[in-house]
Amino acid sequence: MHALRLVFVIFGVMGAFAANAQSSSPVFLLGQGDMTTMHNWEVPRKQYEALPKWSPADGSPPLAVNKALEIGSAWIKKRHPDVKQFDSSSLSFVRAGCCVSGDERWFYRIDFQPVVSGQRMYGGQFIAVVLMNGAVVEPRPENRAPR
Repeated sequence: MHALRLVFVIFGVMGAFAANAQSSSPVFLLGQGDMTTMHNWEVPRKQYEALPKWSPADGSPPLAVNKALEIGSAWIKKRHPDVKQFDSSSLSFVRAGCCVSGDERWFYRIDFQPVVSGQRMYGGQFIAVVLMNGAVVEPRPENRAPR
């Protein structure tokens, strides 16, 4: 009987640690990389939980598309001051928190292309992640080990 009680106590403590770890862990939004570097966009759980809930079925998003594009454009230009012009090549809504069913928090993913001598250049990681509260998420680069 004591052994069974001990097992319940151990599982209870492990469950409490797991719940606490999940409640303090960052929320993964997006990952994109190449052969040498992976870029991860994550937000602290408290910041994520403070985001407005919204679904495309609800109508207009909390942050208008043109405002998100303005915010993302300003951020990408500041991040890459050596590039004089960027064009947006795609803008999409992405559901945040992929693993939580029914969690209706979304963000904008905006892909940009640098323009050099009037020509759009392809390649590179020119992505802005804009949350529905207008915040931009900084990517966290992670070096990939050579295989």
